[in-house]
Amino acid sequence: MDQCLTKGYGPVLVVGDGDFSFSLCLFHRLLSRHTKDTAPPQLIATCLQTGSGLNVYANLKENASQLQKLGAEVVFGVDATCLTSNEIIGSRKFSKVIFNFPHAGGKNNMKKNRTLLKDFFIR
Repeated sequence: MDQCLTKGYGPVLVVGDGDFSFSLCLFHRLLSRHTKDTAPPQLIATCLQTGSGLNVYANLKENASQLQKLGAEVVFGVDATCLTSNEIIGSRKFSKVIFNFPHAGGKNNMKKNRTLLKDFFIR
């Protein structure tokens, strides 16, 4: 799994990373594999939350700040089912797109989760 995520170069997009903990871990790993002969890693970490929703996860703001200090880009308010219409992400190309834990919210809501995945892959 490690090779799958860290091998190769080009921008990596992480969508739906609620508190940015996965993105932070991944970016640390990408940075550890960076050499003077390779371009620095590029990572864009996104979450759906904005405004008061940023308080849902205790470590969200700290993780986002660490990512930015390390050189990653952090984007809030990104709907994973409408990536092409997002003005920051829509026109960019990525070598990898990672949706680590797709979840529509709520407990035992399989229908919403299926719709989320369908919309992510089809749109």
